[in-house]
Amino acid sequence: MAEANVVTEEDGSMYNPVMPHLKYRNRAQMGERHPPLEAAEDVEYFENDDPDKQDEVYQTGLTIIEDIRGHMLSDGRRRIQRV
Repeated sequence: MAEANVVTEEDGSMYNPVMPHLKYRNRAQMGERHPPLEAAEDVEYFENDDPDKQDEVYQTGLTIIEDIRGHMLSDGRRRIQRV
């Protein structure tokens, strides 16, 4: 049954996967050898309350949407566009 746990790499080499939660039954011992990851602190990317105002791609998209909306209001929706 031990052969079932062996992982084969693309190059044909084999290794046994390491599962520390099964290897170290004592939580303190596992914490010493494999310390938990800590999340990074939040970074304030935008100075304003509204970050969308500083996003150039988003603002360009809004301009395109307003243009489409204007055409919809003036011409209506058509299956075939006039040329």
